[in-house]
Amino acid sequence: GELEQMIFIHMTVLGAYTDFIRADLFHDAGIRTMFVLDEPRLVHDGKVLRDETLLPVDVTDWFARQMELVDAHRGEIDVYEFLNEYNIWKGRLKSPDPSRFAEPTMEKYLASIAAFRPLLKAHDPQALLAGCATCSTDLRFIGEFLEKGGGAHVDMITEHAYSGNPDCPDYAKKLDEGLALARTAGVRKWAQSEAGATSPNHLLPGLIDERALEQAHNDLRNMLIAWAKGLDHYSHFQLSTGRTGTDWNLTYL
Repeated sequence: GELEQMIFIHMTVLGAYTDFIRADLFHDAGIRTMFVLDEPRLVHDGKVLRDETLLPVDVTDWFARQMELVDAHRGEIDVYEFLNEYNIWKGRLKSPDPSRFAEPTMEKYLASIAAFRPLLKAHDPQALLAGCATCSTDLRFIGEFLEKGGGAHVDMITEHAYSGNPDCPDYAKKLDEGLALARTAGVRKWAQSEAGATSPNHLLPGLIDERALEQAHNDLRNMLIAWAKGLDHYSHFQLSTGRTGTDWNLTYL
């Protein structure tokens, strides 16, 4: 019913070999689902390179494995999000072999998503493709992406609204600017696909500390602003009982 219409399951999958096995359950229940396509597992000299640092120069094998996933869940995943917070990868790791591993430049992101889009549409025509999934509402990165033609490769712009006081009230202004950029580029959908910043105490007596309340207030304010601006959806980060992030306790607040 109305509750199902409000729920958007946001699955972040770390590793290109992980499968969202029971996406059919969410799909059959009428719950929209986003699947985050992560970078491939890169190996150099027998060692696995650090996550979220580099991309393969040749994306053929990586994308072929991703299409196996898409084929397995054709019609079950509503939105595929291309990589996670690529805007903050730069400088984390220097390529040990530039002939095999590409530095995280805007040009590499554009070339990769441009190659990925026709594959996705061929394997699952109804699925939407989203980007850039920036850490924070990074209008500089999103703007550059759109100015260089990125709007032709995505159905939806996504960003992560990590902003606390005194930045929180500025989310409306950022969205106005971002939505204007997106519309100019022909992209009509915008979503906030990851937010939240704290986990309150899980142990008895379970008192809610001031920082948790502040984070909940900021997040709720951003959520209301997002809906008022007509965003496609506003997602939280994780459902966890032990890690930092947004979990059920913050949702309860």
